[in-house]
Amino acid sequence: MNTKTNALAATLVCAMAAISFSASFNAADSDRVKEARKAVVTIIHLAADGSEALRGNGFLISADGLVVTNAHLVARAAKLRIQLSGGDVYDQATLRAMDVAADLAVVKIPAFNAPFVALSRLQKPIAGSKVFIAHQGKPGGDSTAPQSKILAEHKLAPGAELFSVESRFDAAAKGCPVFDEQGGCLGISTLSYQTEAGAGVVVSVNRILDLAAQNLNQPLEMVDWSGWKTDEDTSFSQQLASSGLRRRWPRPELWTEKRLTRRLEIALEFDPTDLQTKTLQAQAFIQERNYKRAADRLAEVLAREPDSIPVQTLKGDLLHHTGDFDEARSVYQSIVERGHQAPHNYGKDLRAILLHRASHDHAIGECSGPLAVGADDLSFLPTWGQDRFTIAYDKIKRITVKSTLKSGQTVYEFNFHFTVPAVNRDKTWSKDEFQIRFVEQETRQNLLDYLRQRGVEASEVAK
Repeated sequence: MNTKTNALAATLVCAMAAISFSASFNAADSDRVKEARKAVVTIIHLAADGSEALRGNGFLISADGLVVTNAHLVARAAKLRIQLSGGDVYDQATLRAMDVAADLAVVKIPAFNAPFVALSRLQKPIAGSKVFIAHQGKPGGDSTAPQSKILAEHKLAPGAELFSVESRFDAAAKGCPVFDEQGGCLGISTLSYQTEAGAGVVVSVNRILDLAAQNLNQPLEMVDWSGWKTDEDTSFSQQLASSGLRRRWPRPELWTEKRLTRRLEIALEFDPTDLQTKTLQAQAFIQERNYKRAADRLAEVLAREPDSIPVQTLKGDLLHHTGDFDEARSVYQSIVERGHQAPHNYGKDLRAILLHRASHDHAIGECSGPLAVGADDLSFLPTWGQDRFTIAYDKIKRITVKSTLKSGQTVYEFNFHFTVPAVNRDKTWSKDEFQIRFVEQETRQNLLDYLRQRGVEASEVAK
């Protein structure tokens, strides 16, 4: 451990005096319930236009502003507004760590001397033990903390240690600390996991401590949210089923875009001929992956403005997202040949479609960049390092694809096997095979289909 990690662990484990608990368990009368609730915060997920998209809970785990909450409440937020129980509001939040599989996120706000919940390692949840959930409750409502009992422990491969309790959580109780009779924090409540019987699920404090020791330290506006896409993996579903659990995959970015498309629909009710509004709506449909409605809107606009560069660009984007790379390339090329700037998804020099956020491991670490899919070949274009190369489709012997869970994400690994060694741009190596990874399921399927159209043998292997 480094000095920062040791200091954080000492802060989290040794500062039990921050919240005091009596030995007896009487949630209706005990002052410890009120003390625990002081650490619970309200978190508002704001869209890019400043509107509220989601609202939930979290709680402070350090006096200087470390907040743990559910990952789906943080993912893809343009900004977080965090309100402490005392009324202080913070609009600046930095992402420290996130685990999609465990539905956990740790963010940092610039708080000082804030009330917090002290954490320590949990050896093992004991079935039958009493617990209580310290949520803020409704104004003027019952001040008692919901009581429950531990039912069972559930351990998952990605490291998400979970246990179920007999109570079913409602929206007011999600993202809140769960305590035992001695006042020890056992974990955080979540609605992203459910038991077959509908009982509540808690993510263990051990996973919270592991995340709290990390330090991604990125402002929200600088986070690349593409890596946090919540696609369900088949093997993961089977593993959950064997543990008596099922997973809910919230998609807050869809709720945000649907809110935008609905507002645009209202605008079109006043003026059904407004082509600019229809263009904006087509873009919103593409962002929420509603490609059928996006195609319908674009067809309406193109019938009136067939030469509009913004609309032609959106048409290329739609073809790109649906995997029709040849048509998308043709649309983008016509835009460039007319003297306009190359669209984001088009590689001007290579005349290729760019599949962003590909990654590869080499001798000195990982490099990432786009995979450029051309008419006759493909190229890996890392943003740094010496692993840039180009290979013709007829030189690819076969491709095997497997999916794995890494740090709570589904990662798709493409292993390219070549008939002749591929040489990188700087001619420092030649390889008979090369591995590239993606995190987007849509990219995986589109690339597989396209390569098969090019006569490349491509197959998925068991995990």
